[in-house]
Amino acid sequence: VVSVFVEVEPQMVSLYVRDKGHGFDPGEVPGDRRGISDSIRGRMERHGGTGSVESRPGEGTEVSLQLPRPKERNGRSRQRGSQEAPAAP
Repeated sequence: VVSVFVEVEPQMVSLYVRDKGHGFDPGEVPGDRRGISDSIRGRMERHGGTGSVESRPGEGTEVSLQLPRPKERNGRSRQRGSQEAPAAP
């Protein structure tokens, strides 16, 4: 089972992906395996955001990504293409 949660705020977009799988020890990932450091953290940092991976053997894994939203010249967050979610019943 995988859960995905996305939160869009005026200044930040946050994404969380969580599973209840086997998990792993991030400290045991060999140094030549660059997926977490380059593909997740590195890409987010290059665009002004952050990325992290939390995992433990037997307890699943959570990937968290946070990315600031672009600003317009007047300092406000860009709203182009944004839509409000429909109200819950």
